[in-house]
Amino acid sequence: MRANDVRTVVLGFTGGLAAWGLVHSGPAVAQSAKEFMVRLQPTTPGTPQAGHVNVSGTVLAGHLSGDGSAVTGVDAAKLGGQASSAYGQVGATNNWSGVNNFNNASNSFTGSGNLLTGLNASALASGTVPDARLSVGGDLSGPLSAARVVKLQSSTVSNLPPEDGNVLHFDGSKWVPFADGVTLPFLKSFNGTSDAFHVFNQTGSAVKGWAGTDGSGVIGVSDTFLVVENGHGVYGQSGRPNGFGVVGRAGNSAAGAGRFFGNGQTVTLGTSAGAVHNTGFYYRTYALNSPSVAVPMAYGTVNAAGTIAGGTGNFSVVKDSTGFYTVTVDGETYSNSSHVVTVTPVVSSPRTFGVVNPGNGGFVLRFWDSAGALTDTQFQFTVWTRNPQSPG
Repeated sequence: MRANDVRTVVLGFTGGLAAWGLVHSGPAVAQSAKEFMVRLQPTTPGTPQAGHVNVSGTVLAGHLSGDGSAVTGVDAAKLGGQASSAYGQVGATNNWSGVNNFNNASNSFTGSGNLLTGLNASALASGTVPDARLSVGGDLSGPLSAARVVKLQSSTVSNLPPEDGNVLHFDGSKWVPFADGVTLPFLKSFNGTSDAFHVFNQTGSAVKGWAGTDGSGVIGVSDTFLVVENGHGVYGQSGRPNGFGVVGRAGNSAAGAGRFFGNGQTVTLGTSAGAVHNTGFYYRTYALNSPSVAVPMAYGTVNAAGTIAGGTGNFSVVKDSTGFYTVTVDGETYSNSSHVVTVTPVVSSPRTFGVVNPGNGGFVLRFWDSAGALTDTQFQFTVWTRNPQSPG
């Protein structure tokens, strides 16, 4: 072996000296032996020695000590032991109290996530949350992706399928499909104090009824179940001085005479002039808030002998004596304060007369000639009343 080409030299000493080793590979250089000596020590950690070891081959040691700051390229999979609990360990439960950032878009995490708490939904930038976690309540039902409106304002919506033209209608307990408009025949019961049917039209007709053969355009009924005492079957009012509250009109032929019907009775006319028929009374407001009967309650013609020649048929006449006639109207008790009588003598000679109330329910007429003598006289009369006791 040449002195300048030392490959491996091991010097061993015994006795009180420890073992020394000189390790070198390559051509020998002119350096002191101290720079190449590594002192082997029998205990750990031993005494630190100044110097460095640079070995390109394999170093085997039972224990390595140091901060490892200069160790690079180490594959964690080849570490025979385990890292400190301060670092993540494969196959072990790891707890990190600090903040951990995983900024790589390729990062992925799997697991049930049942231990994740305090999650903020606003931080979810992508992905899909399962429907089972997005169920709704209140007026909606089902998962969010297939939610159904089952209520409106906490009232149930019917699941009946709607038909063409239906609208959503509240029947008092739930929302149901309902035909838009009036379905005929339309039957509805109402017991309120307001108008059951109210239509206002600024320029045209508010209500127009048309009927075919044997029909009626508009029928009004006032019955005993009404809350108010004076119920009206049909009530018409005009705000114009020359207007009409109720108008009846017929065609331009005698066969099509216009008529009003009252209480199931009719009047047939031979002309197209039309007629109004009523078994009660007609009222007119002569003074403000003071309606009065607008038609007479009875009228007729009486012969001089006391027989009835014509009239309304709801009165009777008794000839008490010469020039004395008592007229009684059915269902009425005559009073000078509540009744008005007009009388027209039907004679060619002058007559004077008087109307008295003898207290027998009717009124008495007395006729005198120009000489002042009581005399039998044909006459016509009309009786008016402000408040009739019965419809007559």
